[in-house]
Amino acid sequence: MLKESLLLAPLLLSGTVTTPIENINVIGKDFSKGIYTYSLQDKFYESPNTIEAWIKLGLVSQNESYGVIFGNYNEFNEGSVNLSVNKDSFIELNWNSEEIVVTFDNYKLKKDTWYFISVVRDKVNKCFKLYVDGELTQTVNINVGQEPKSFFEYRIGADWADWHDAKTPFKGQILSVSAYSKALSSKEVYEDYIDGDNISYLNRDNLLFNTYLDYNSEIAIDTSRHGNHAKLETLDCFYDDSLFEAKDYTFAVIPDPQMVSHHRRDLMHYLGDYILANYENQKIKYAFCVGDNADASGDWDNEFGSISDELYRLDGKVGFVTTPGNHDYDDNCTKTRNLTWYNKYYSQEKLETYPDFGGVFEENNTQNCYYLTETEGVKYLLMSIEFGAGDDVLAWANEVASSYPDRRIIVVTHGYLSNDGEYLNSTKPHAPTTYGWKDSVSLNNGDQIYEKFIKKHKNMFIVLCGHIPVDDITYREDVGENGNVIMSFLIDGQGLLNNAASENLLALLNFDEKNQEIYVNYVSTITGKLFNKQNQFVQSFKGYTDILSTKYYDENGNLIEESSAKEESNTYKIDLNEDNKTSFLPSLFLPLTLTLSLFFSGIIYRKWRLK
Repeated sequence: MLKESLLLAPLLLSGTVTTPIENINVIGKDFSKGIYTYSLQDKFYESPNTIEAWIKLGLVSQNESYGVIFGNYNEFNEGSVNLSVNKDSFIELNWNSEEIVVTFDNYKLKKDTWYFISVVRDKVNKCFKLYVDGELTQTVNINVGQEPKSFFEYRIGADWADWHDAKTPFKGQILSVSAYSKALSSKEVYEDYIDGDNISYLNRDNLLFNTYLDYNSEIAIDTSRHGNHAKLETLDCFYDDSLFEAKDYTFAVIPDPQMVSHHRRDLMHYLGDYILANYENQKIKYAFCVGDNADASGDWDNEFGSISDELYRLDGKVGFVTTPGNHDYDDNCTKTRNLTWYNKYYSQEKLETYPDFGGVFEENNTQNCYYLTETEGVKYLLMSIEFGAGDDVLAWANEVASSYPDRRIIVVTHGYLSNDGEYLNSTKPHAPTTYGWKDSVSLNNGDQIYEKFIKKHKNMFIVLCGHIPVDDITYREDVGENGNVIMSFLIDGQGLLNNAASENLLALLNFDEKNQEIYVNYVSTITGKLFNKQNQFVQSFKGYTDILSTKYYDENGNLIEESSAKEESNTYKIDLNEDNKTSFLPSLFLPLTLTLSLFFSGIIYRKWRLK
């Protein structure tokens, strides 16, 4: 019985090989540092009308909540459900993105005590119920709300809050989590309490999810029939480790720089410093800025001057492509498409001096433009497409793309994906058509840009975007009309830290053309530390495009030259010690994540699920 396991676990663990991640005598997973979470592989497609968990509260600061046990809240999406413990030690359920918030204030949890918590949404009797250790402690008679449409996968020990002051990771230990689509009876809750270590699809109906955690679980196995396994991730975690060894060439991606250009211009120089210090050893050929160069604060010259100075510093060493975001438009997208300051600082006159510059949609306006470049035997067409581009711009973009069928296309645009990996469509907050200009200009949301432009071209390769804040790199794959696979990356860590500079993050996409792989790092240009282990990964593009490097392949796609690049050891894993610092560990993390593709497959996924 699980209750007995709680007592026996310290004995059972004795003699276990020690791990630097957790003390061997810890039962369950210790989330007290606030830097761990488990993310489920897939969404729930039914409402979690019962959620259960074995938990133990840890230490918190005064007026600090104990945080999220299980949830999928995100500021930019609706349909979330969060089970948490508030600052007063009461269990709290946030149902359907705060449509209903239930605080069970009849039972106050104590620190350092294990509890089996069950929260039931009873639609028949129109109430919410709290059970503690198998006994009913409180019934709240209240409207039970609507069925939530889940946009995000659930997390254990945290949710998907992306803005720094909205994050409430769990402070304590969690041993197990279960969710059911039905409202469990008192008898069924008690059975789970006394026999919780045997919960599975073999003996439980309507089981959406069930898992057991221990101190060193990299993967939390789901024992429901859904196989919705969860992967250990980190939260707001910067750690020391080396970048991937440079392969053939690297493209750098700059997340929305608006927080830095507005609030911390004194830190902006780190961006140029880092690229210039590493462009040779990392073979950085181009830098792409995904928009929101400025923050629409009214201080246009200082904000645009801050980021443009860093991009122009790269002159003669690293090329760059930028694109406008909603905060770059003169009236913040309320009425017009005017981009006075954008075109002042990225003027056609200036950009035409660069040898790769190809042309513009409209004279003296560079928001829609393209570049032609070649590196390591691969020809590229690089395109900037403005935020919510109109039909006339997309018609021009199609003409340009069709004119260069022998070049891989990379499109840089501001608003394309939402942070759940779906297109930024009319139902999503902050889609182009949700702004005031919708009644006065031609507009297309992310899904329309895909349908009218992206999917049409066999040589479409990558789409890079920003706009929607998200801690981790969000990745999507689509199969275009011609059978090519299009990779899309949302990279926008603008809201993750209190310093309003987001550590000047930079994504490095390092291309291995022989093996057709992209090695990705997400790094602070200020400290050189890597950000979150799930953001360091390898993405294969084998079979995605028939435009291959002439350095390695002949015109028929046959390998003609051996690569001189060294094999990557893939030794990414972090040890977070008590001081929240880091040290090197030999590890199989990346090979493990590559293996995970066997059961973490799908079109849309955040980066750890990639492989």
